[in-house]
Amino acid sequence: MMHSRNNGLRLLSYQPLTILCAQPVTVTSVIFSTPDDVLFNDFKGNYEFMNFISDLYKNVEEDYNDVNDIARQVWHTPTELFKPYYGYSVADYLIQRFENEKTPLEHFTIYEVGAGNGTLMNNILDYIAQTRPDLYAITRYNIIEISGKLAEQQKSTKRMDRHHSKLQVINQSIFDWNTVVQEPCYFVAMEVIVSHFSITIH
Repeated sequence: MMHSRNNGLRLLSYQPLTILCAQPVTVTSVIFSTPDDVLFNDFKGNYEFMNFISDLYKNVEEDYNDVNDIARQVWHTPTELFKPYYGYSVADYLIQRFENEKTPLEHFTIYEVGAGNGTLMNNILDYIAQTRPDLYAITRYNIIEISGKLAEQQKSTKRMDRHHSKLQVINQSIFDWNTVVQEPCYFVAMEVIVSHFSITIH
């Protein structure tokens, strides 16, 4: 996560990762997600929680048994494992940073790279709307998403109906991003790990 309070933000990148295979492979990627109503306080400890997650994970794997092991990828992230509280904590941090600005900002602008199912986005916007409706009124949430399929999912999910006016989904690789963002903003990249990636602040 990075905060820019300077005159401009430019994202620069180098060469993307290339995977070489002997035969063409179509990769089936699934973002693992827990149910929305998990009662974390009911777990007696870490082992019980991990067993619960393991059972859910097995169910997801079984749904894709017909997919080659090399081509099947099931991703799980803190955002999905601990929703909505993980997103709430990120939102609370962003609000604190916003309130600590020496100069009042006209907009509460957030950029997220690689939003997956859109869960973090939803949780952040839900928290801002519920706890700080005054900030929600000036919030603008932008997603930079390389996957066309995920970009459409992020825009069309029913959960986004209430946040539609706040959201812009940019279907583009961050490696191709060359726009200078002049306004102060908050840059969120929670599950993105890229070598040779730099953010230049002017």
